[in-house]
Amino acid sequence: MRKAKVAKREQKRRRALRRRLVMESLEDRQLLTGFGDPAAPPPEEAAPECTLRAALMETNAHPDLNAISFRIANAVQEAIDGVVVNSTGDAEDTNPGDGVCDTGETVTLGAPPETMTIVPSNPLPPIRDVLDLDGRRSVGGVGIVPGAAIDGTNVGGANGLVVKSHDVLIRGLSIQRFPKSGIAVEAPFVQIANNYIGLDLEGKEARGNFEHGVVVNNVSDVWVGATEEDTRGNVISANGKNGVLVVGAKAKDNYVSRNYIGLTVDGENALGNGENGVEIGKGATKNTVGPPPLCPFDNNDPWPCYNVIAGNQEYGVVLREEGTEQNVVTGNRIGTDKDGQEALGNQLGGILLEKSAARNSVSDNVISGNGSVGVKFLGGGVDENVLGGNKIGLNIDGSLAVPNSGPGVWLQSLDGAGPQRNRIGSDGDGCDDEDEVNVISGNEEEGVRLRGQGVEQNQVSGNVIGLDPNRNRILGNRGPGIRIDGGASRNRIGMDELEEGGDGAERNTIAGNGPPDGTDSAGVWISGEGTVENVVAGNWIGTNASGDPGLGNYGVGVRIDDGATNNQIVPGKTAV
Repeated sequence: MRKAKVAKREQKRRRALRRRLVMESLEDRQLLTGFGDPAAPPPEEAAPECTLRAALMETNAHPDLNAISFRIANAVQEAIDGVVVNSTGDAEDTNPGDGVCDTGETVTLGAPPETMTIVPSNPLPPIRDVLDLDGRRSVGGVGIVPGAAIDGTNVGGANGLVVKSHDVLIRGLSIQRFPKSGIAVEAPFVQIANNYIGLDLEGKEARGNFEHGVVVNNVSDVWVGATEEDTRGNVISANGKNGVLVVGAKAKDNYVSRNYIGLTVDGENALGNGENGVEIGKGATKNTVGPPPLCPFDNNDPWPCYNVIAGNQEYGVVLREEGTEQNVVTGNRIGTDKDGQEALGNQLGGILLEKSAARNSVSDNVISGNGSVGVKFLGGGVDENVLGGNKIGLNIDGSLAVPNSGPGVWLQSLDGAGPQRNRIGSDGDGCDDEDEVNVISGNEEEGVRLRGQGVEQNQVSGNVIGLDPNRNRILGNRGPGIRIDGGASRNRIGMDELEEGGDGAERNTIAGNGPPDGTDSAGVWISGEGTVENVVAGNWIGTNASGDPGLGNYGVGVRIDDGATNNQIVPGKTAV
């Protein structure tokens, strides 16, 4: 729905990032194993020692050195103007800026090791100049994977890599066990791809950083993940707080793309971050969690376009705080394995919007298998957000239930204030209406719940609730299709009651919901004192795609009780 605009943003970002970095795909190129010399040194030859610390000092100081590689077997290098780390030591460079990475010691160069693990004893120097930091290696039958690990076990109170320069590319590293975050980005035009952040070099064992995996702090145009064909994203798992944290009023136009967040490298086993998979907050705007433009690039591309965000101990994605607006969460698998078939749920839910996050878009995701709610809107100021085109409680093709343990969608008040003017489904404007349909089925509680005083003027329209995407087969939610209670008021379920002769794009199809014994259930249930002036209009309740009966909700079609008053039911079709 936003492809043209997003494509322009991507073109701008790529031009800027490539100003001084060579980024084309050269997966088969082998590493230069000597500084300035394409020939590998003969066995047992002595060479100046170059540690990672010394390499960072030298590239920061020398204007013409913009790459750091690692002397490992089957290494892959794209940029050539740089230095090669040939030691796991931690000594400093003797003369930064002289064009030679040299600690003053020598090392004996035999056959390069398969991988390299570096354990610094103090915080590493920040990256202060343009840099391609590349630890990738080629593994037969697997592809291009990280080959160098940076282990922060012995570093006190610091982040792993701190980026203070534009035009930095970090790839091919395992960044693990730092006391703070794995990577802290404090400059624009940075890309982080093909790393294991919080895992070992196999991408299978937890080596979490104690805070976040990646922090994007108040800067723009940062890409966490892959942008190119045949390029892997990151695996960001097992960190103590969030996998990725994007914060600050200047944090805009950043992308989180093609990553596994909360999983092992195979995308099939949970290894969750201690809080959320991705958190966007403190006024961050216009950021995207989802595929890069034009992806898929090729049907043979082995790395998925989408993020898989699952197994995290709180939520998959969180949008929070005032000013956090116009962010897009699109095309991801949140709570399932990489294939979108099996539950690997985030423990508290799929997506949370809270603390005045407003005017954000959540579209075209699979949000299923989570430990509680699929998508939750919580508290006052969470206004004018749009939830459209998602499968919530189902597998990727909508053929099987992969239940969220609570409601599919939940709008909830907090301290007397609630979400307002949010749209769940289609707006019926004739533009991409069918693409805006949510299929909300198979969940353990309600399909949609609106609860509490201050939950007002929200629109639930054009959704399929309790059926498969074709609206012909029951995959019911275990609670009511829609429940409105606790004082939620002036919400609209279905079509605009004043619309005449509309095409029905705002009509909900609500069928097959409730426990089989019909206990405490209905297609739509409105209850409780103070629950007033809600409108249920033009829906098909208990019917199939054509409005034919036979797929009734367990219990009744529409139920109003327990003191709810002045609610309006406008005819559609109702079957029980």
